[in-house]
Amino acid sequence: MYLDIPLDGIVLYDRDGWLTSRLAAIRTLLDRHGLYRIQRERDLIWEWREFLGFGWELNWEMVHEKERTRMSQSVNYRIKLASGFIKEAPQDLDLQRWRSAVDNAQLASENAAKAVLALL
Repeated sequence: MYLDIPLDGIVLYDRDGWLTSRLAAIRTLLDRHGLYRIQRERDLIWEWREFLGFGWELNWEMVHEKERTRMSQSVNYRIKLASGFIKEAPQDLDLQRWRSAVDNAQLASENAAKAVLALL
């Protein structure tokens, strides 16, 4: 029954997308491990494309690992953006492009803050 929730469940309210992302991650894991559902007469039955053995389990650590990888990529992306903007700000000051210097400094601080928030 619990494996049916990511396929059939309807999220009524998910302000931050937390539950929606978890359900999507579980669907991806099911697909990656070859577990799928079919209907036989009136029943829904789970089957394997290739049986992985009796010791196989689907646990939250698999979901968390994928999420950590995605979060790490997001943090690295934001840090690279912040670094690029902070390098451009002094160049703009030297060329007396005041508005551009302020824009780059602001974008650097915003992306650095987003990187920090992604870690929380």
